[in-house]
Amino acid sequence: MDKALKYRIVAWMVAIFLLILLPNAVSVPSELQTTAIVSGIGIDKEGEEISLSAQILIPQPSTSYSPKSTVISGTGKDLMDAISAVELKTGQSLGLAHCYIIIIGDELCNDNLIETLDFLMRSNIMGNNTALIHTSQKAEDILKVSSQFSESDINNLQNIAKFNKENYNSTSTSLIELFSEYALPASASVIATIDSDKSAEQQSGSNSGESSNSGGESSSQNGGSSSSSTSAFKNEGKAIVVKKGKKILDLEQDDIMKFNWLDSGTQKGNILIENYSDKNLQNATIGIKQTAKSVHFNPKITNGTPILEANITLDTRIESIENGGKIQTSHKNYYNETLVSAIKTKINQDVQDALNLAKEYNFDIMDIYAIFNSNLTADWKKYLNGLDDKDNYMQNLEIVVNVNVKNKE
Repeated sequence: MDKALKYRIVAWMVAIFLLILLPNAVSVPSELQTTAIVSGIGIDKEGEEISLSAQILIPQPSTSYSPKSTVISGTGKDLMDAISAVELKTGQSLGLAHCYIIIIGDELCNDNLIETLDFLMRSNIMGNNTALIHTSQKAEDILKVSSQFSESDINNLQNIAKFNKENYNSTSTSLIELFSEYALPASASVIATIDSDKSAEQQSGSNSGESSNSGGESSSQNGGSSSSSTSAFKNEGKAIVVKKGKKILDLEQDDIMKFNWLDSGTQKGNILIENYSDKNLQNATIGIKQTAKSVHFNPKITNGTPILEANITLDTRIESIENGGKIQTSHKNYYNETLVSAIKTKINQDVQDALNLAKEYNFDIMDIYAIFNSNLTADWKKYLNGLDDKDNYMQNLEIVVNVNVKNKE
């Protein structure tokens, strides 16, 4: 067979291949037409039903990444039904592969979150590392506030949760972490709380109305909100404690800071020493920056009492000194043994306050069970077997704190 015939045969095969497949490829709609890209979801309780709100990205023709977003909601008897309701409204299937956050409304936390979120955990429609955030308001409203931010802040909720964990409080919990902690004997988790600033929203609405009355036009960066909007997130460092799938307690920022002395995940923070006096200062207020922290535990059981020795090492430096209304600009000579002793006293008191709160509501978010069980397995089981209710193992716990404070000025 000559080369010319071979080329003709190959050319005809390619032509036939294109004639068969090309019409189908042209007629198939693009993925953007069939799938709604979801960046975050909110879940609320609506009577006996579940309401799901999806923050859907709307791609825009641009040389830069500048999507708009809109929030669509639907209700159903469970999450699967609620997702179907949203899909019916959009005419697209929800693409949750890039969903970075799940916001949980407060009323929903009175039910078992594990049962509610089980569909998301077991299905293959989204990643298990999606961050969880609680709100004392409606989850739908928080998503709407998020949609008002500029395109560069599209993942602002995730950034806030990550910043909390790395800097001030270790309360960033993912979907898989919630389920993993639920399966542990302690069955307790902490979920950060983020709300919207209602006063800012009201002011925003007033500003928007004034703009309309004056005949001026306002543009929207994301999904139709006014550019004059001053709505913002209210992140006060609060959180909730979830035990066995249900919320049992709201934690204030001060409470979380006290628990965090025993959490090696939190490296940075602030220490405020008030009414401090030494040979140089009288009733001064000293602000100290914590730049690093390490925590090591030494558990033991003495006469049937579990005692946890916590060895904490802190890298610190003085940030501010207010003494009798005067601000001290030089801090070097004020870092002395008296100040170190005041820092140690404060940390010891904070840890005891945290322990008393944990005993009062009978929860374990400090991994006490795991610490004793992994280091003193036989003695720990013996201690548990001696209790009338094994779930009350926190009630007899004692914590001894040893603090090593380093000056890093």
